Amino acid sequence: MSSDHKIIRFTFSTASNPIMTNRRLVYDYGRAKFDDLRKCLTDMDICSLMRNNVTETSIDDDWSIWKNTVMTAVHNCIPTKYVDPRRSPPWITPNILHQIRKKATARKKFLHKGTDYLKETFSRLRSEVKKVIQESRESFFPSLGSLLKVNPNRFWSVFKFNSSSGNIPNSVSRFDNNNPGSRLQANTPNDIATMFNEYFQSVYTCFQDLSPSFQPDSSSPLSSISSIDLSVEEVFQALQNLDPSKALSITRKNITFGFSIQSCR
Repeated sequence: MSSDHKIIRFTFSTASNPIMTNRRLVYDYGRAKFDDLRKCLTDMDICSLMRNNVTETSIDDDWSIWKNTVMTAVHNCIPTKYVDPRRSPPWITPNILHQIRKKATARKKFLHKGTDYLKETFSRLRSEVKKVIQESRESFFPSLGSLLKVNPNRFWSVFKFNSSSGNIPNSVSRFDNNNPGSRLQANTPNDIATMFNEYFQSVYTCFQDLSPSFQPDSSSPLSSISSIDLSVEEVFQALQNLDPSKALSITRKNITFGFSIQSCR
């Protein structure tokens, strides 16, 4: 098939913008009204809400009613805000970020005016930034093991930074104790969950290995949860001992829940 159209060749250049990940919606505790939240929780009649539940009650239903009611009060008293995703390594501290911004400002001034003084200032700041980043990185990894129990978030931030997703990968492997030099693979959600359970069970000491004085209490469970008697002082002490930084769970809502309850105690 013939055609009288001629070929047109052209070139163009453009700058591509990096794909930004979605911003996260978090609670803005700096503008929270904890006095209002404290009053709302004090005036709340949880027992009446549970008695009005027409469905067959259970401990799970009561927990859901209690948590949903409290979280509704949290939403009404604590505003939210969007935050940009973290794009810097975990060893980059706020002080280092401040120095990086100072270096960027000095670079812009040097490119604009081009004086020897600005060139010297930019070179000095660039050397200082490289030095503090190297020192921070070298001290970060050796400290992970010693701070694991105190701040587990710092340990897991390394894996989150090196991964493009916060979800569990599609394939997980671990060292095979029965066959040294090889690894066990898990490719399905069921196998991955089983592998995690087997690993965490293996790193804890079995009760059979403990002396009789350290055996767990084998007394019969309480016949009714209503027989538990807690004083206000005991509940207050439990709230004071909450550590939201170590309350890692499947959802971030539980971490926020612990922080909100502790802040308005």
